[in-house]
Amino acid sequence: MASRRTAADLGRYVLKENGGVQANRGSAYLCSQFQIDAYTLKPYCYLGMVDHPMTERESHQLLGSFLNPNRTPASDEIFALRRLRDAVLLERDDWHPDIVIKALPDIDTAFFNGMLRGNIKVQWVDDALLDANMRGPRGPAIVMANTRYLHPRQPHGCTSIWLSLQGVLEPARNPRQRMWQALFHELIHAYVLATCHRRPPTPYDRAKGWLDGHGLLFRLCLRALEVRTVRYLDLEIGSIEDIRDFRSLD
Repeated sequence: MASRRTAADLGRYVLKENGGVQANRGSAYLCSQFQIDAYTLKPYCYLGMVDHPMTERESHQLLGSFLNPNRTPASDEIFALRRLRDAVLLERDDWHPDIVIKALPDIDTAFFNGMLRGNIKVQWVDDALLDANMRGPRGPAIVMANTRYLHPRQPHGCTSIWLSLQGVLEPARNPRQRMWQALFHELIHAYVLATCHRRPPTPYDRAKGWLDGHGLLFRLCLRALEVRTVRYLDLEIGSIEDIRDFRSLD
């Protein structure tokens, strides 16, 4: 049985002893090692849809049209959503934290129109790697994840997502649900960084005080994604305790 503590311990085993997430070990999920590597190794390309940073409106329209609730999902999206629903609603006690990594190809297909592939690197890490510069003024107790550019001087959008084993799995009442929420939250950050690159906060974001990476585009993307996660996965993304009022667009 995977308790909060043992779930993190299983993740450490994957990190240190098992050579990373393997398709034939850990959680049972329909994916290949090639697909896993595409989201866990060094990104190899930039978003092919743009040659320059998009405006917030363009970026939201691109994702918003794909996530339009009135659009009928394509067959590959439907199959991906079915697999994801089974994984998110899994009732077994012996679940493993590597399942969110194995699910990344389906998440990208069903929620991001395949735009994250080759542009992100996702991994579980020990909290020690999330140093004080990443934790911010509120301290280590609430650190769950961090999304940043893969290279500080990189002009384009490749990003790295670190999911904290302790921050996500150990303090939560429902660590499995928190794990999915944290992943979707960070993938939205990755999408915003990959499409808009290093643009400063907009005047609107500054006026609202949204200077912590949760600006208007983040909130619009979260709202669009959450309509689909609730509808197909019975999962609310916006219930993570760390970020307050990030669904308020008033």
